[in-house]
Amino acid sequence: MSRARLTTGVAITLLLGAIAPAVIIWLADLRFADRRWVHVPFHSVVEALGAFAGLTLAVVLRFLWLNKARSAHYLWTSNALIGMGVLDGFHAAVEPGESFVWLRSTATLVGGFLHLLVWLPERATRTGAVAALSGLILVVTVLFGVLAITTPGMIPLMVEVDGGAFTATAKTINVLGGLCFVVAAARFLIFYWRTGHSDELLFANLLLLFGVAGLVFPFSRIWESDWWWWHLLRLLAYVIVLGNTFQIYRRAEDQLRTVNLMLEQRVAERSAAAEQRSQELADTVNTLQREIAERRRAEGELLKVSRAVEQSANLVVITDGQGQIEYVNPAFARVTGYSMTEVLGKNPRILKSGRTPPEDYRRLWQTITSGQEWRGEFHNRKKDGQLYWASASISPIRNPQGGITHYVAIEEDITELKRVEEGLRASEQRYRQLTEGTQDAIVVADQQGCITLFNTAAQQTFGYTEREVVGQPLTLLMPEESRDAHQQGLQRYLETREPRVIGRTVELRGQRKSGETFPLELSLSVLELPEGLAFLGAIRDVTERQQMHARVVQSEKLASLGLLSAGVAHEINNPLAYVANNLAVIERDLRGLITLAEVCETIRPELEANQPEIAAELLDLAETIDLPYLRENLGPILVSTRQGVKRVADIVQNLRGFARLDQAAVDRVDLHEAITSSLELIRGRLSRRHIQVDQDLGELPPVVCAPAQVNQVILNLLVNALQAIEATDRGEGRIEIRTRVADDGVVLEIADDGCGIPAENLARIFDPFFTTKPVGQGTGLGLAISHGIIQDHGGRIEVQSTPGQGSRFRVILPLEGKGQHDDRTAQALPAGRR
Repeated sequence: MSRARLTTGVAITLLLGAIAPAVIIWLADLRFADRRWVHVPFHSVVEALGAFAGLTLAVVLRFLWLNKARSAHYLWTSNALIGMGVLDGFHAAVEPGESFVWLRSTATLVGGFLHLLVWLPERATRTGAVAALSGLILVVTVLFGVLAITTPGMIPLMVEVDGGAFTATAKTINVLGGLCFVVAAARFLIFYWRTGHSDELLFANLLLLFGVAGLVFPFSRIWESDWWWWHLLRLLAYVIVLGNTFQIYRRAEDQLRTVNLMLEQRVAERSAAAEQRSQELADTVNTLQREIAERRRAEGELLKVSRAVEQSANLVVITDGQGQIEYVNPAFARVTGYSMTEVLGKNPRILKSGRTPPEDYRRLWQTITSGQEWRGEFHNRKKDGQLYWASASISPIRNPQGGITHYVAIEEDITELKRVEEGLRASEQRYRQLTEGTQDAIVVADQQGCITLFNTAAQQTFGYTEREVVGQPLTLLMPEESRDAHQQGLQRYLETREPRVIGRTVELRGQRKSGETFPLELSLSVLELPEGLAFLGAIRDVTERQQMHARVVQSEKLASLGLLSAGVAHEINNPLAYVANNLAVIERDLRGLITLAEVCETIRPELEANQPEIAAELLDLAETIDLPYLRENLGPILVSTRQGVKRVADIVQNLRGFARLDQAAVDRVDLHEAITSSLELIRGRLSRRHIQVDQDLGELPPVVCAPAQVNQVILNLLVNALQAIEATDRGEGRIEIRTRVADDGVVLEIADDGCGIPAENLARIFDPFFTTKPVGQGTGLGLAISHGIIQDHGGRIEVQSTPGQGSRFRVILPLEGKGQHDDRTAQALPAGRR
């Protein structure tokens, strides 16, 4: 291309990309200086179109670069357009404000800076890191945009308080970005000067428009005419360059398709010629090989077969069609003790020991006479009488016409292998007896975590049969919440061989076939086996032990509670006696004072006549103390005070009755007193919740029991009924208490109209640690301990419940208890009561 045309192209580019846009913006500022058009949706559409055009152009340029259809500097342009397009997209999505201007400004700076990389030499794009730079820029700009939107407080001030002018920070960022675009545009003009490609002018024009937009940014105000003009000019440049690039892409695609067709045609022609030459050469080689092979086969076939048979470690026997031996190899003589001369012409039945069933021989002859191969084992006898095991394969030999002429038997002495197998079976039997005889559950798993052994105790513990679990993952025996931790621990041990649980005894939770979870004690060890690692777990169900521990702890807590209740009752009871006595004295003296005041009121007319000063003083005193009020209200005040003192005394008495530390460990107890003392302890909560208590108490004889424990059971059932009513959020409810005498003892029923218990939970409510209450409102031990206490007294607890209607707990106690000398009853009593 001539220098004149190159110069003209450069001049037009500078005119269209820099001078004309600057003049248009200047004229717009003069003509529409005071014109503001605030339209956020339209601005978002313009910016979104620009972002979409930039990202689309970036993808097309990268594709062209990958297919060698464009120079290396287009890769830098693609990376820059990715950064600009992402930030422009975030800019289009936010409302006007600091983030709005910040994203626009950083898009200009990022795009300009990345475009400067077109000045790098072409070899800089040949590294692997540059190929991955597009993805890195995409991730970084997305994170930057999200951070700018979610944390606007970290963004510097970009717009002055008047709402239109930009701050020095915003102007500086845009001017720097604009200068970077102008410098990058110069590089594209240099490329055009060297190559004469018009594409370089288009991209130079695009960069000049971006540069002008950044340079005129400081002179514009948001939403004014000049601000809108450089937005539209930039979008127009995007569209023009994108359209031209798509034309380039289509031309490049057509060229590649044409080149591919030409290459495929040439490859097909050359492949056909090569295939023809290869076939000719192969035919020649095959002919020569056949001739050589036939000659050598004719010469060495017999020698090869003879050597192979003679040197084989296996026994080889060849018989004729009637089964008469024609040949045996040296291995046959070495194993059986018979030489070839001793067995020639004889039948192989000379080796029979009588240990192989006759049916096996019949199946053998049926198989080989039908022309098929037979495989099996013989338990034969040697010449010296010793027995040996042989694994045999017998096949027929056919003539060219297909008739059977001979049989060949190849046998392997497997006596030692059988001895090892027998030892392994015996060892396995001993191991099986040991694992089956232990009371602990034994579970063995391979290094994939699949169960390989599951003894009888394990079947009883988990409820599965061995057939159901062998081959299944160990997680079948674990609660859902423990399975991920097990998988991670197994993987960690296989990778690091660092034991954390192996070699120790730990307490975990298991899951039975029914879905019930239970506490267990696990001792885990690892075994090195030929097939890989195996994990052996000795498991013990500790449910009963934990139940006993929980009951012992609860008993100790009851003992402490009894001591505390007794101490509190004693400490309150003494000063309460003083208060009650003093109140009686005050009441007596106040009655005298009231009588004196009435007498004074009677003689007041005489005092006014004879001693007016004293009468006036008495009148002032009566008004000061409000004598009519005292006369009217002092009596009721003293009555309510006496009632309050009595209420405190009742509470103290109930505390003493609840603790029962002043009585024997087992005593005859009035069950109605126990109900009254338990109700007194929760009366405040019952009143606040507007819960009515209906009592239908029958005539009961005293019951032989541990008073503190029975008090605990009654209080626990009352608290559960109260909490069940609270769970309905009705603000009111009713508890019904009934007692009666039955054939097998006394019956106490406590019913409520609360939330009820789901049917699936009824079977588990007496299990330790099982609770349906929210976290912090129950330990899951109350009903379990109550159940144990009643059982230790020789009684039982029954429950009936309907969800949404309420529950009824029924306690049946024998009148005479289980006996005062019963060990289990003594163990259930708190420390200090035994």
